[in-house]
Amino acid sequence: MSDLKLQSQERAKARLQRQLLIQEQKLRDAEQHFVDARQKDRIKKLIRAGKVVEDAGLLDDYNENDLYLLLVMNRNILRVSHSVPEQGRFDLMKGLDI
Repeated sequence: MSDLKLQSQERAKARLQRQLLIQEQKLRDAEQHFVDARQKDRIKKLIRAGKVVEDAGLLDDYNENDLYLLLVMNRNILRVSHSVPEQGRFDLMKGLDI
């Protein structure tokens, strides 16, 4: 093989390796962006849940364990409530164990 052809192949190989490194970095950046977006969404949900506790007047004097127990015991009712029409949501409260 001629030196010219070998040098050309080596340049092409080096170019492909650089492109591969660039694409790998873009993939890592996209993965990190996805992780950051999920974390941001989770933080927003936690803030909204805290706002519900505050709006209910419980922020300063509730028992964390009691609230946890109430939520866990009524998890199925609370999960179903978002699929119930607005006018029927208070009917779900009849099943709460309070």
